[in-house]
Amino acid sequence: MGDDEQKFGDKETDVPSPETAKRSCRDLLCLIVFLLAWAVWIVLALMVFTDGCPNHCNDPMKLVYGTDSNGCMCGRKCTDLNVDNTGKKRLYLPDPRDPYSRLCLATCPTAFAFTKDEAVKQGTYVCAGNACMLGGASVWFYNQNKAGGSSVAAPLDNCFLPTSNSTNCWYPSYPTIDVLYKCIPSLPANISTDSESLQAAGLPSSIGSFGDSLSTLQSPG
Repeated sequence: MGDDEQKFGDKETDVPSPETAKRSCRDLLCLIVFLLAWAVWIVLALMVFTDGCPNHCNDPMKLVYGTDSNGCMCGRKCTDLNVDNTGKKRLYLPDPRDPYSRLCLATCPTAFAFTKDEAVKQGTYVCAGNACMLGGASVWFYNQNKAGGSSVAAPLDNCFLPTSNSTNCWYPSYPTIDVLYKCIPSLPANISTDSESLQAAGLPSSIGSFGDSLSTLQSPG
């Protein structure tokens, strides 16, 4: 026992009582630093949710509405991108073969449209900034064409053709149905009667080619 006592030190004989022991605040500095760290994290979180995420990038509704080719959410106005999708909540792929080509529309196209007049009415057009929102899209587009802007005088403005200006052109459209704000292709079983018009417009001429867009439109990511 003597060896043990010498090894572990003297036996304690005076144990303080919790009721009578003097208590005091300890590690006050560490507590203050801890609270300050939490305050900083809260401020950073608020900044991320407000100013740190441009174009509503943290909005869960993006899984429903989708985004256009510019990265602007459908149904939103993205000031820094100079894009206004207000009232345009439907996601549409003008080229079913290209998932990165996306437009936001007010309503999904319900029929084939192979002319500029029809495309402007359905909203399947592209223009620089918000210019096409001024005074009506059709008026703006027609004024760009010195020949008068008719569908006959402006076939080269087709976005699919190499003669078009990528910032000022229109897309031929195909029939779709609105499913959860996505324009899903709804083509007739036999589209061979329109194959020549489809090829001339730059669209796929077979139903299988339109199926490429389904995986993109049906995936939340």
